[in-house]
Amino acid sequence: MKRRPRKRIFLEPPRLTWDFIREKAEEFRNQYVRPSSKVPVPIIEIVETDLQIDIIPIDGLLEKIDIDGFLIKDLQSICIDKKIYYGVRQENRLRFTFAHEVGHLILHKNEIQQ
Repeated sequence: MKRRPRKRIFLEPPRLTWDFIREKAEEFRNQYVRPSSKVPVPIIEIVETDLQIDIIPIDGLLEKIDIDGFLIKDLQSICIDKKIYYGVRQENRLRFTFAHEVGHLILHKNEIQQ
């Protein structure tokens, strides 16, 4: 039996101004980072502990579909390439990917849920 192709839905998120993005980033820092000026932001701990997002390491994600990680539509989980998640020398990449996905969560929550 032939499989019918799934209809793909492409949503274009609204254009956001730099001022709006900065405002949301400051709100996030004020809520989760103590002191809010702390650098680097402890994003790994924030994702896993404060936001209680489930982390799903996937073997070969980067090799198979050329992405480090992604936020699942339910907004409760992040899938991440297993080598990046467990890699001793990958902490900066992991931090960037988590921050990137949290950015999607904060800025595009409504679009993702659609």
